[in-house]
Amino acid sequence: MELKHKLEKIFNDDYPGTERFIADVIEPIFGNEIENINDDLAERDEYAEKAKKAGIKHIKYIGNLTEKNYNADNIALLDVTLDDSKNIERSRVNIQQLIRSIMDYRQHLMIVFHYEDVADRQWRFSYAYKGDSLKDSTSAKRYTYVFGKGYRGRTAAERFQTLAESPRNNEDFEKAFSVATLSNEFFGKYRDIYADFVQYITGKRYEKIKNKWEEVKKEDPNTEIFSQFKNDNKRVRDYVKKMLGRLTFLCFLQRKGWMNNDRNFLQNLYQSSPLQDDFLDAVLEPLFFGVLNTPPEKRKEIFAKNGWNTDLADEWNEIPYLNGGLFEQTREDKLTVKFPKKLFQELFKFLGEYNFTIDENDPDDAEIGIDPEMLGRVFESLLEDNKDKGAFYTPKEIVQYMCRQSIIEHLKTHTAESLHPDIEDLINQGLVNHALQNKDNARAIYKLLKEITVCDPAIGSGAFPMGILNILFTARQHLYGFLKESEPFNPLEVKKAIIRDNIYGVDIEQGAVDIARLRFWLAILLEEQQKLPLPNLDYRIVRGNSLITTFNDEYIALPEKPKGSTRLGKLKKELHLFQNDLFDLNGDKKFQREIEIKCKILDILKVQLGIDKANAQVESRIESDIFEDKKLSGKALKKAKQARAIEEVKSKSLFALNNLITSLTTPATSLADRAQIDIKFFDWKIVFSNIFSDDANASGFDIVIGNPPYIVYEGTNTSDLPILKAIREYKSAFGGKLNAYKFFVASAFNILCKPNGIVDLIFQNSFLADKQATLLRRDILSTHKVIGLDSFPERDNKKKRVFESAKMSVCILCAQKGLSSSESFTVNFWDDRHMTYGLKTRFSFNDIQSIDPVNYSIPRLALANIPLIAKMAKKNDIHLNCYQGELNVSVHKEYFTKNPAFPAILKGASIQRYYYTFNMSQGVIEYVDEPKYLSRFGTSEKSQHHTSPRIVMQGMTGANDKVRLVSALVPSGYYLAHSCNYIVPCDEIDLVALLAILNSKAMNWYFRCFSTNSNVNSYEVENLPIPRLDRRQEELLHDLVTNVTEEKQKNPTVDTSSNESLIDIIVYHLYNLIYDEVLIIDPQTPISREEYELFNIDTYGQS
Repeated sequence: MELKHKLEKIFNDDYPGTERFIADVIEPIFGNEIENINDDLAERDEYAEKAKKAGIKHIKYIGNLTEKNYNADNIALLDVTLDDSKNIERSRVNIQQLIRSIMDYRQHLMIVFHYEDVADRQWRFSYAYKGDSLKDSTSAKRYTYVFGKGYRGRTAAERFQTLAESPRNNEDFEKAFSVATLSNEFFGKYRDIYADFVQYITGKRYEKIKNKWEEVKKEDPNTEIFSQFKNDNKRVRDYVKKMLGRLTFLCFLQRKGWMNNDRNFLQNLYQSSPLQDDFLDAVLEPLFFGVLNTPPEKRKEIFAKNGWNTDLADEWNEIPYLNGGLFEQTREDKLTVKFPKKLFQELFKFLGEYNFTIDENDPDDAEIGIDPEMLGRVFESLLEDNKDKGAFYTPKEIVQYMCRQSIIEHLKTHTAESLHPDIEDLINQGLVNHALQNKDNARAIYKLLKEITVCDPAIGSGAFPMGILNILFTARQHLYGFLKESEPFNPLEVKKAIIRDNIYGVDIEQGAVDIARLRFWLAILLEEQQKLPLPNLDYRIVRGNSLITTFNDEYIALPEKPKGSTRLGKLKKELHLFQNDLFDLNGDKKFQREIEIKCKILDILKVQLGIDKANAQVESRIESDIFEDKKLSGKALKKAKQARAIEEVKSKSLFALNNLITSLTTPATSLADRAQIDIKFFDWKIVFSNIFSDDANASGFDIVIGNPPYIVYEGTNTSDLPILKAIREYKSAFGGKLNAYKFFVASAFNILCKPNGIVDLIFQNSFLADKQATLLRRDILSTHKVIGLDSFPERDNKKKRVFESAKMSVCILCAQKGLSSSESFTVNFWDDRHMTYGLKTRFSFNDIQSIDPVNYSIPRLALANIPLIAKMAKKNDIHLNCYQGELNVSVHKEYFTKNPAFPAILKGASIQRYYYTFNMSQGVIEYVDEPKYLSRFGTSEKSQHHTSPRIVMQGMTGANDKVRLVSALVPSGYYLAHSCNYIVPCDEIDLVALLAILNSKAMNWYFRCFSTNSNVNSYEVENLPIPRLDRRQEELLHDLVTNVTEEKQKNPTVDTSSNESLIDIIVYHLYNLIYDEVLIIDPQTPISREEYELFNIDTYGQS
């Protein structure tokens, strides 16, 4: 461990100089054999211009670490000297471009960056590599440690010690510079500390039990504190989340040097404080609310008013007023909460172990530290019910891919086709090709980038809006030099303008909104050179229900085209002006404008409610005459009653609205308190009135992007369904199980996106072929222009699936609204989330119609194989009735028993190809209390199916498994769990012969083409094409299957391949397949062409 301590000491100090760095860092790890070169690359013609642009004075090519010293490819070692006047963080894009050009002929680089004057300046050590040695240099990734006084070298020292002791192959290098490993470590510790704080108040914490988070009581609650939260566990959790979020934000701020010029401000503040036993109320709250949320001239007044130590206000005079809302005092903040000092001790020790980087990491260029994205990941993970809400953290590389894709497609829509390749290079690689260097072209693209509007309707912690911000900013930065403007590029103003004019987001969770805003503020702080107040993001990132209009947290229906629209239009214009004005206000002016905005929104709502109420009153007057006029129909009565109900809702809302206006305008209440009043209202067309105009052709966002929730509306979660059914824009979202993602997709196309706009969403893979998504799929394919689909079927492998925390297959849809097209579109079926390998194919709407004219399914197959799938689909002679097992482990749990005197229950794991077993890989044998069960459910259809033999199938198999249909014949007397599907005997086909078809390679291939996830749904089985058999075919298959099942039931390991191969030959012939088509289904088939073509079912077995 001596090397680790030595390295840590070096990393926590100024750059030691090239010679000492090589002697004390490089040689202890790699040995002293370096192939010396000593060349200054900055003087070479091919690098000079890029080096100058990046603020680099020298690029000393020290030499190569040769493979004699380790088991990786040669690594070039560079020493880079930066101009003292440059900011390395702001030169990051230009540095990355330079590195890519240097890597044209190299696979690995190690680079140390430092300033000319190294005193009290940070320095960096980067590792850059390409996955494939001769791959395009644009694939190069760079990972960087930041060192220097005030920075933490612990992680780097530990990893380099490990690297020195390893074989030092490519994998060892990647581990030494891994961002993910550090993030996971931080993430786990943060969660534990959060749980400690929560447990101190509630006595409970969330623990993972059987792979599911459950709240567990660990001790009695702290009643004195818990009672202040009305014994509400969620209020406590939200309180702790916000406190930790604020402190984590300050870790980024102190990295900037803005916390009294102390990069370890929080840790030093705690260590030196005599008030550690009451640290939150006595020290942190004065810091939060009296300093960070208060202009300097008002701090003494606020401190005196709250009884805080005014000496602290003087001590913290260098800390800036932040504005923005993160540190506004809420109702919960006014409670008295004392945490034991050991909790803060652990917290600050933990936070002090990591470097925090203000700049959001790029997947290809990352600092090895904690970046703002970690706040988002932590927040989303701490929503313990996120899985119930169908919300999952989206990996950064997926976010980047979708953001780039959507912006490229938007730009293509408004530019000549000749510029499209240049647009792709600009957005994907940051390259400004010759065509875009033309001033007119550069200005045209720059204007489009300035005017674009992008919305995420389920913003979560802001991953997609942050991705959009970074791409828009970088593209504008690259283009700016070709606009021939007299003013230099202003990073701060450009970033603020993008946040103000281009990006919008909504989420139903206030915590999500808070974190998303926080990430935007950090993005602005990265560019800030002066300590100026942050902008207000209140009407850019908004809390609300994206699917329905709500007021007072209840649905309220607003008229679509109200009368008096002239007045409404005037009010909405005034509202937009107020909202824009608010962006840069602070202090009392900010509070006043917030109040005016809320009053303006309520005025608009009042006008609309008043109009609608009047309409309802007219219609409801009929009701009093209903029973006197016998000719009036029940329909008229129903309409009148609905109108009366509407009138009552509107009246109630108008009453609440008037009370709010009174509260907002009462001078006796302070401006700050009135400004904090939550009017609890959200409607897209009012809150974002500048986006939704009366002109239908210009109303809406240019891009709608995001990862909507995947919650299923069932059980207790159905209260919104009657409302959603009444909204015609959601018509295509219905059918089968109702999933929230379908409503978000329908909303994106029918409400949020403007005509010709781009929709880019990631959601469940079932969209591609599942029967339950038929209406939505047909609407999109027939009404809009699908640009591309990316399918990720993998769900079992954590490292490959898209959502690490959820076993779920997903897809990405990119489409253009309202431009239905006969053009074909690309569908990628990826092996994993890295999108490196997979099946790429193209379909047109006509192709899909020809394959499946009923459900419009998009199969997983190459275009050349469409005739084969269509050929098999035509053999749809017999309709099967398939059921899910009769016993649900949750609903029927009381009838399960361990008593073997009762009939056994077969579960999915019991079913294998051609046989069933109780020697299962998972679960235990259970039995059903038959008399008890039948006494309750004996009249149901499925309760009698156990009296007949059945074909039983596994209800779930791996989405990428070669064999998806696993079926066996089960005799009468057994009951089935709902993890099985089953088919009962029918007159049209022999059950045993049917088993041959279901277990055949042909049918498995067909099923895999249309299956989008790991479920084997009963309706999917019913959609399988089953040919009608003649007596000879049926008998032959029956005999072969009987032989196989008898053998397998006796000995599951017995070789029955010859009979199974014969079954496959017969089934291929049933579908009239030629041998070349057989090879498509099974390229490794043991059946020879001659054997197949000579085979004749009618004469087989006859001498």
